[in-house]
Amino acid sequence: KTAYEIFTSDWSSDVCSSDLASRLAIVTARPGAVLKKRDIALIPAATRRGTIVYPQASGVHRTIQAYAPSADLQAFVEYFWIVRWDVGGPQVSQTIPQPRIHLTIEGGRVLVYGIDRKQFKRTISGRGAVLGTAFRPAGFRPFVDRPLHTLRDRVVPAASLLRVPFPSPAFAEPTDADLVAYADAMLVSQQPEADPVAVWCQDLVQRAEDDRGITQVQQLAAIAGVSERSLQRRFNDYVGASPKWVIQRSRVMSLVADCNDGATIDWAAAATDLGFADQAHLTRVFKQVYGSPPGVLRRSASRGAVA
Repeated sequence: KTAYEIFTSDWSSDVCSSDLASRLAIVTARPGAVLKKRDIALIPAATRRGTIVYPQASGVHRTIQAYAPSADLQAFVEYFWIVRWDVGGPQVSQTIPQPRIHLTIEGGRVLVYGIDRKQFKRTISGRGAVLGTAFRPAGFRPFVDRPLHTLRDRVVPAASLLRVPFPSPAFAEPTDADLVAYADAMLVSQQPEADPVAVWCQDLVQRAEDDRGITQVQQLAAIAGVSERSLQRRFNDYVGASPKWVIQRSRVMSLVADCNDGATIDWAAAATDLGFADQAHLTRVFKQVYGSPPGVLRRSASRGAVA
């Protein structure tokens, strides 16, 4: 019986103010301040939102840790994450899609994962580890010279995107501190410039994720003070996904959180309240985001299988 973990990068962070001016100031306050290993801060599990873990099979060991970036990267990077595993036979790992670009280092390869609008699955076996960088929504845009919608549903070698070479580290048995310090230094070397449009998009994505009352693109556009078309253009360029996708994904994850908390959900009423055409429409989107229909989530939550 396959055991797997679903994890998201909807983890909260206290390192960045919601004020636009202070966030833009972060990248100029300490020029060249590369993260030292002694300063690496673990982000506690208690502050991570949206992490969903299924029970692990016998003989399976996995760990997921998240670390805060240096001051120079806080406007762009939400956190670094490291997954280590030691498993026997093949195990399937699934990741819920999210409005964030990830850069990973694994097996001598440095890859950029664009926003995948469906569940991402991979099979792991044996012993291994991967270091990832979770960029803030729109946080990867200052690192590249192309719109982020060109990376949608794609995995691209970092060398084809970044301005400065980002070689895979040559550590024999690296610690978490070694990996995080290396990734931080390599990203600082890219010298990303503060971009007020990126921060503007970050705030809007955060608003869509946190405010359950936002169910339509026109509501988010009104908050932003722009037309729906302008909002869509900015999101496609800077976030890499449409505002409609961001909103629908956020509302689905709100339902996942409610179900995990033991709430009884009227799915037909939820579909109406959350802006879906009908319950069938909600079920389709829910399956695209979560990977399973609502019934599977209800059964898992009732067994205590989802945390």
